Amino acid sequence: MGARSSFLARGLAPAPRGQGRHPCLPNQKKNCRALSDIAAAGWARKRDAKREELKRLAGGGGGLPSQMPQALDRLATACAQAGFSGQPLGPAEQEALAKLDSFAAPFPAFSTALRHLAAGQIPTVPTTLPAELQHLLTAILTTIRQAQPGQQP
Repeated sequence: MGARSSFLARGLAPAPRGQGRHPCLPNQKKNCRALSDIAAAGWARKRDAKREELKRLAGGGGGLPSQMPQALDRLATACAQAGFSGQPLGPAEQEALAKLDSFAAPFPAFSTALRHLAAGQIPTVPTTLPAELQHLLTAILTTIRQAQPGQQP
């Protein structure tokens, strides 16, 4: 029994003569290629997003999300006012500091510096912070030092 008769006995149609393979194979390869391209593009987007996040966290650019610097500035100001006026830190500020502690680096280091401010202490600006956060802390520390001329840098 030849190959042609074997196909016919099983109820399968052989490939048309001259093609040598089933007519669906070219479409299948095309579909697989398209799916592969889609998957590769998805992974490339994820890879690029992760690279940007790592670059931002390392302080090399990208910056903080647009609302975050203002919120962190308000929090830092509230911590400094509480610490250098002898007032306790409010519950909203304590909650915000706890939230910062739960974030990835560099936010726990920033939170630690803010806790020093809230305790009335002048912290050292961590060098691991992104430039935006370093500038924010430096500006607040400069204001505190100008308000208290006897304070050493």
